[in-house]
Amino acid sequence: MTKYYHIIAKMLSPLMIQKKRQTGTPQTLEYLPGSTLKGALAAAFLRSGGSPSSLEFKRLFLEKPVHFCDLLPTRDAACISSVLPKTAVSCKREPGFDKHGVFDTLADTAACRMENVPPDQLTWACPHIGCGEDMKPFGGFWNGSLEAPEKIDPGLVVNRHTGIDRVTGTVANGMFYITQAMADYYKDDDAHDARYHPQFLNGGVYLDAQQADFLASLTQNTIFAGADRSRGFGELSLTIEPVINQDAVIPSSKAMDKWSRIFKKRLKRRMTTPPPPGFYFSVNLASHAVLLDRFLRPVSDIDALNFPDINEVTRVAGAETVNGWHSAMGLARPDDVATAMGSVYLFCYTGENMDKLTSLLRELVITGIGLRRDQGYGRISVCDPLHILKEDI
Repeated sequence: MTKYYHIIAKMLSPLMIQKKRQTGTPQTLEYLPGSTLKGALAAAFLRSGGSPSSLEFKRLFLEKPVHFCDLLPTRDAACISSVLPKTAVSCKREPGFDKHGVFDTLADTAACRMENVPPDQLTWACPHIGCGEDMKPFGGFWNGSLEAPEKIDPGLVVNRHTGIDRVTGTVANGMFYITQAMADYYKDDDAHDARYHPQFLNGGVYLDAQQADFLASLTQNTIFAGADRSRGFGELSLTIEPVINQDAVIPSSKAMDKWSRIFKKRLKRRMTTPPPPGFYFSVNLASHAVLLDRFLRPVSDIDALNFPDINEVTRVAGAETVNGWHSAMGLARPDDVATAMGSVYLFCYTGENMDKLTSLLRELVITGIGLRRDQGYGRISVCDPLHILKEDI
């Protein structure tokens, strides 16, 4: 039986995960992808003298492999961060939870879709007193707390490098470049003394008892991930902790039913006619998802929800090219066009088999959707509470 575990990574040095393979000014991702985490753990096992043919290695990485998660930046090691949905917007001039607030537009988008209003007519003005500026998409990561919301932006460091002429042993002409990395600390600007604090990354993963024990043994020593490891970058200290309240990870049937009723009320206020009856629910991508059709072409359709009487109401999705590096083979992984994290799908179910639908949704939260799920892709969440807030947060 699998249980939900919390993975906490304390950064002991800067971490660089390059966004693109070839670029004059390398930029870093602001999170640790599940594929990089998987490779770092596999490398740690092999460096300790383990064998790829061992039962432990196969159980963790090859046979029914663990679906390693992306590790997102967080201020509190005990709190799992979340991806802001692509329906979140904030003021153009004063964006942020602590400024003019963050709003969700899923209900507005769905209402326009059902009433055949062109999407280019969807505009939002900041309701803050005396503002009225346009609202723009507000992406990134946040702490997931509706009571005390906070956007999580990890600190970045830029390193400058010069090339050395092999003949003269001095700085080579025209050989200057920079690299960017996530800092292993963040600055608390709200504190009176502006203290520096260690930067944490975290996420959640489903493991059986044997996988949890083996993974815990791998994390007794520090691991290294990302680029420039020979220069001391990418050192992490990992901790694996079981989540005590397993039922709190996935919304219950009662919680999803409440979400549907509140969302329909929001739709009703935005439509000139009553919204179609049924059970409404959202599916959010908590990570990039590699989705293909039967001809192996990239799509943004969620075929895993092939369930009778389910209709897609609307979607707010984006595309992202994902790549990686296969350390064991010494080769670059092929590029895949993925549906971007933060994409939102709204569905309406008009059938009567709610128990079976709820079970399907809970299973998809655990197993994910699409390809490359063992590398952190295809993780979803259901009925995000951000979509049913009456006001801004």
